Amino acid sequence: MTTDTQTPTLRYIPGGDADALSRRLGRAVIKLASNENPLGPPLGAQAAIHDAAGRAQIYPEPTSESLRAALAERHGLTPEEVLVCAGGTDAIQIAAMLTAVERPGAAVIAPHRSFLAYRVAANQVGLRAVDVPLIGERLDLGAMLAAAQDPAVGLLYLANPNNPTGTSIDPKMLTRFLARVPERVLVVLDEAYIEFLAPERRVDAAALVRRHANVVVLRTFSKVYGLAALRIGYVLGAAATIARLGRFVMPFRVSAAAQKAARAALEDELFVIRSHVHNRRQRTILTRGLMAMGLEATASDANFVLVDLGRPAAPIAAALEGRGIMVRTLEPYGMTTALRISVGLADENRAVLDALAELLGVAAGDDAVAS
Repeated sequence: MTTDTQTPTLRYIPGGDADALSRRLGRAVIKLASNENPLGPPLGAQAAIHDAAGRAQIYPEPTSESLRAALAERHGLTPEEVLVCAGGTDAIQIAAMLTAVERPGAAVIAPHRSFLAYRVAANQVGLRAVDVPLIGERLDLGAMLAAAQDPAVGLLYLANPNNPTGTSIDPKMLTRFLARVPERVLVVLDEAYIEFLAPERRVDAAALVRRHANVVVLRTFSKVYGLAALRIGYVLGAAATIARLGRFVMPFRVSAAAQKAARAALEDELFVIRSHVHNRRQRTILTRGLMAMGLEATASDANFVLVDLGRPAAPIAAALEGRGIMVRTLEPYGMTTALRISVGLADENRAVLDALAELLGVAAGDDAVAS
């Protein structure tokens, strides 16, 4: 895939505001820029949010005790091995803060085309981010392991599946890699998109943190559970490691509505299955549609597709936005010809494919995108 190797700016720019664009255009818009679940939150979570609104004057559980217990039971861990935080980016920052306090000036391994928040978090607390290039669109575990041998390294971020490429790591390779990372290095295994990965390619998170005291697993309710607006996620790890991370979490960090909605969402396993199936089917349709236009689309294991347009992507994204369709450009990653397109509902995917085909002056490939 064509990329620009310039050093990306250390500033995280979130996806665009769909409501603002809707007001500007005077009509509803399609947002395929932030990897949100197009099915919305589970009904039980919606009811929990409604119920919590009537008790908004009451402070929430200080450290999300009930949710921690539910998560511990789900993963076969103890509550002391679970930390609830305000979304995945919060956990990323907490890990950086812990490293900065325990090892001032340490180096942080963050792959070149992986979630930009890793390098931003390191920069915020005065740590030095070490870019490790990918092989194609896949994380180079060998290069990351070699970099981790440097005594200056104190933290390593590892996304599976990776954002923005959507690629995942072979389970056996991941297991071997974690066993070889020096124990002095805190490894944050970011599994924000794990529910979209085929079950046979997942690694037991509880087994990993029980086996490696220096490994923590990050999960979020923002993606498959559809609770992005509530900002809630969690970390699994050895009790001692969780206690160290917990020093940087103030009481009442997560709202009561978020805690209650997360507990309700956690119980709706059928919703997770339905979201996984919908995403797998529509991701295939979207990928085939892009490839039918002669574009290079990376095989994704997440809920988005990375596509190389073979030309500057920003003007195309702007033109799509003018038509009420929001996608994500990737200039901060040095990828000036690529777009990341979230998997939406069937009619949303059809709309972005039709609009892209018209803007690029190519055939839409109707046969390839038939649902």
